[in-house]
Amino acid sequence: IAEGALNSKAMTLLDTALANNPDNPQGLFLIGLAHIEQRNYAQTIAYWEHLLTVLAKDDPLASAVAERLVEVKGLGAEEATNNEPSQPIMSEAEQQPPSAKMKSPDEDCFIHIQVELAAELATRITATDTLFVYAKAVQGPPMPLAIKQFQASALPLETCLAAEDAMIEGMTINSADTIQIIARVSKSGIATPQPGDLQAISEAIASQSGSAVSLLIDKIVE
Repeated sequence: IAEGALNSKAMTLLDTALANNPDNPQGLFLIGLAHIEQRNYAQTIAYWEHLLTVLAKDDPLASAVAERLVEVKGLGAEEATNNEPSQPIMSEAEQQPPSAKMKSPDEDCFIHIQVELAAELATRITATDTLFVYAKAVQGPPMPLAIKQFQASALPLETCLAAEDAMIEGMTINSADTIQIIARVSKSGIATPQPGDLQAISEAIASQSGSAVSLLIDKIVE
């Protein structure tokens, strides 16, 4: 699939996941983002308005989604008025897929990450599988605080995560006290875990600049 975008199969899987769990915050947020890419603003508005009913009012994600929702409604109104395609109001960094925001090994980053695949699982990945490496807060919203995307064939991999890899402005890897680092080989191309995906999850660690984490992907999502 194109890096940073959801293909039709991934969208179908995400729709199925939401059908089974319509209040899943991560699923609602991701599918809303996907519809922005496709300029289906009405769909994004519907999903994110529901997301706001699911989230607690004091949840940091709620205020971020509400702010973006105002932008999306403006885009929908503009497109309806002009009857012309319009672009989401995004920063240059937001428009880039996570993989396009990779830093070179010599650049500073917040957390250095090394990911390897267990030898016994080597036959379970294919060239079309997607590797997600991301950080999430131990306590707080389920959305990744920083995320990067690669082809699974890049394993073993050394990378890093920084504030610039955030999905939502204001929710960055250095905004949480304690985080976990997750590496997941996705068959569907979406970051939400699906049965058959391969993954590794670190222990809870302090969110400190210069930290280093090593992950061995040796578990199968059931």
